[in-house]
Amino acid sequence: MFVRLTPEGRQLYVDAIHSHCDDPTKNKKVYVVEPLPNGSPRIIRTPHDVKDPHNIFLAALQNDQVIGATRASLEPELGANVFDTRHYQENGQWYTERHLGNEVTEIHYEK
Repeated sequence: MFVRLTPEGRQLYVDAIHSHCDDPTKNKKVYVVEPLPNGSPRIIRTPHDVKDPHNIFLAALQNDQVIGATRASLEPELGANVFDTRHYQENGQWYTERHLGNEVTEIHYEK
């Protein structure tokens, strides 16, 4: 996923991604989401889960409540940050890894 961030927005997501390291009781998480008709976020685990690619967001949640959201895209865009997530199972337990990457500085298209 790709998302354009202000410095404040980037800080919000970095803080939420790393909050479990500082204080596990903060219960902050970052997900790619699609809003449901009732306004609640539907978590997107893979690009195949997206129903409307024009209506996806990177969202910071605390105790399952959205505390920040930024429109996201499946397509790369110069200046947008890369956001990677991996949902996997290990020893019967589910885990999610999240990584907010650098800005896209070049896009190479195959001919």
